[in-house]
Amino acid sequence: MGILNVGSQALQANLVALQTAGNNIANVNTVGYSRQRAILETVPGQFTGAGYIGKGVSVQTVLRNFDAFLNRQSTLATATQAADVTRSDYLTQLGDIFQGGASGLGAGINDMLNAFSDVASAPTDLTARTVALTRVDETARRMRAASQSLDDLQNGIGQALNEKVNAVNTLAQNIADVNQQISQAQGGGNRPMTCSTNATSSSAN
Repeated sequence: MGILNVGSQALQANLVALQTAGNNIANVNTVGYSRQRAILETVPGQFTGAGYIGKGVSVQTVLRNFDAFLNRQSTLATATQAADVTRSDYLTQLGDIFQGGASGLGAGINDMLNAFSDVASAPTDLTARTVALTRVDETARRMRAASQSLDDLQNGIGQALNEKVNAVNTLAQNIADVNQQISQAQGGGNRPMTCSTNATSSSAN
């Protein structure tokens, strides 16, 4: 029976290796797929008076091959790009609030100060006073509009942050669920798929 068990285990182990290779071929055009490889290990031998007798081979685990450094760099680059895009979008909105030109807040303040200068030069001129009051009202209107736009922008940012926090919490919960499933699989004697970086293998739950 010994030789039959050794042969049976060898067939099963190499069948897993063939299935893994077939899975790699089937997913050759799958975006984001990482190549896998079956890691075989020798079964501990049985000690006899004549020494240890080999008991065949078994599958230790199935590794997912990837480059950890490139993976980290890709993640950092993606995060930086996303941050830059978001920052650019909000800065553009902020620039629209404080836009230049004759209708901008800066032009309104400048016109108001010029009107005050005219009043200071001719305090008894009713026309200059009227123009100054008009400029003050116009500047105040533009300031209120800018303040309301800033409040709307702040509220939008706060809402977006809340949505991102909820998304992160959801992902964290999903990761916790996966870790629980891995723990249950290990408790049942199964081995979850692990990862390797080129020639170096490391477990990743």
